Amino acid sequence: MQTTKTTTVAEMAASSLAAVRVFEKLGIDYCCGGKRPLAEVCLEKGYDVEAVERELEAAAVEAPESAAD
Repeated sequence: MQTTKTTTVAEMAASSLAAVRVFEKLGIDYCCGGKRPLAEVCLEKGYDVEAVERELEAAAVEAPESAAD
């Protein structure tokens, strides 16, 4: 998924099971609180947004989207 500064965590989660797994690991709410951009959520939680983006990219490469959950 191509993300922008305005892409919300809910949108990322809806398009990628790998993103859901990363968000759950990091305690990022992608459901009820998911209507916010990743950068905003990372700032609130004290995460480096670039590090989280790298983790999301790595997870997407490791887990093909065709895998069923």
